[in-house]
Amino acid sequence: MPAGSRFGDTTAIDDLLTEGLGVESEPVGRAQGTYMLASLREPVLVVSMTVVLTAGPYNGSALVVAGRDSVLDETRELAVVGGTGQLRRASGHVLWRTARLESAVHWVLELDVHASVPADDTRVATQ
Repeated sequence: MPAGSRFGDTTAIDDLLTEGLGVESEPVGRAQGTYMLASLREPVLVVSMTVVLTAGPYNGSALVVAGRDSVLDETRELAVVGGTGQLRRASGHVLWRTARLESAVHWVLELDVHASVPADDTRVATQ
């Protein structure tokens, strides 16, 4: 959130996701959604984000992530609340931390995704 933000301010995001933390790291997708300043007293965001994968074995699939981000905590936990494509019905959590601040509005975050997808039940009922 930009300096001077106030309670309720919302920022739309469309951020590059890379395999690693360096600028030379391979792109793997986009993080698209919103951050909303959700506390009157501390820097807390409500996050609603779709992680769209554009490379690798899950290319074309997405994870939906939501939760509370208390930005001053070293590590924050958000919920994986669903997915699409090969990640349909995903559940789990994402641990993220601020890897570095490049400016007041440009932060590099490290996301550690712990998610699972239920196995397809392809059995056909027989009579």
